[in-house]
Amino acid sequence: MGTRKDLATLLAAGLPKTIRIIDHPADIDPLGARVRAAVMLIRQTIEKAPNKQGSFIESFDVWVIEPKIDDNGTSEDSLDESLDLVLVALSASTKSVTWSKATRSKFPKPELPAYKIDAQLITKQ
Repeated sequence: MGTRKDLATLLAAGLPKTIRIIDHPADIDPLGARVRAAVMLIRQTIEKAPNKQGSFIESFDVWVIEPKIDDNGTSEDSLDESLDLVLVALSASTKSVTWSKATRSKFPKPELPAYKIDAQLITKQ
């Protein structure tokens, strides 16, 4: 199993079933009424870890995406709650997962409210 799948499994174990995990870059299709949010994993870089023979540092963009847009702030509240759940799941991991920041953004296709979390994993060959 690859690192991306491992990260997806880790998040799925720590998140409610109403948050859909998408373990590859993709356009967001309609998520359905029972989906609270989507979390998409995109590996950006992989490099040799300094001073750790046979280890790598893998950088991921972890997108937390809100499937609805409204004018009353409900979708923003839902996005914030989903972000909090994802950050707790990442922080509670016993694996070598760290995150440095979450930036408010818009997911590009379609344009949906989102946060992009910068995460890193230390992995073995």
